[in-house]
Amino acid sequence: MAIFSVLVIPALGLMACTAGRTLLSGQEEKAQAIYDKAVALYEGRSFREALEELSLLTIEYPDTSPARRAHFFIGLSHYRLEEYEDAREAFQTAIEFGGTEGLARALYYKALCDYRCGNYPRALEGLQAVLDTGADRPLRSSAFYYIGEIYALLDRKTEALEWFLRSLQAVPEVKRASVENRIKRLLREELTPGDLNEVILKFTDSFSRDLARCALANHFLEEGDFDGARTLLARIEEGGQEAW
Repeated sequence: MAIFSVLVIPALGLMACTAGRTLLSGQEEKAQAIYDKAVALYEGRSFREALEELSLLTIEYPDTSPARRAHFFIGLSHYRLEEYEDAREAFQTAIEFGGTEGLARALYYKALCDYRCGNYPRALEGLQAVLDTGADRPLRSSAFYYIGEIYALLDRKTEALEWFLRSLQAVPEVKRASVENRIKRLLREELTPGDLNEVILKFTDSFSRDLARCALANHFLEEGDFDGARTLLARIEEGGQEAW
């Protein structure tokens, strides 16, 4: 009898462990199916339907890995629906559940939620956190860009230009024209003549310096100072770096 007990008890334990693994595996499989469906809905721009599936996943299979990954897409879906407070909360949960995997993207979108809500100090802090993670080059470029946008909104225009230029250096080629156009708009429409003169004096890249000279020349033309405009434009051809 003792021998029987010795043999049966470990066997029962093994069966229990095996059953547990089968149950867990079944949950993971079902959770993954819901996750895949939700992501497909998101990619098809059915954000509200995606949210419904993702919420179901986190409720029914909360301890599975797809459920932990779901919080990021919950955040994205809320973000696309312009529900920024709900999105921020979901991204924070994704950060807490996700460890280092996907951390930079979750931090980035969380910061964008603060940006969209007008909480610029917190957005700046969040974007800096993205840069501190060692994010990949495209994400760093986007973080640089939004830091520039925030400084522009805070009326710190030359600082904004510095960050836009950093974004330009890191941006993928397919998005380069968009960043260049933003820099052109900043220099042509948002900087004062004093700001433009500071750019001409302090910035070393020919792209922003020559744009600043052109913008300053336009100011001279508007004031009827044709000689000043002509002289300034001539310096672009010469490649000089003197302030006006």
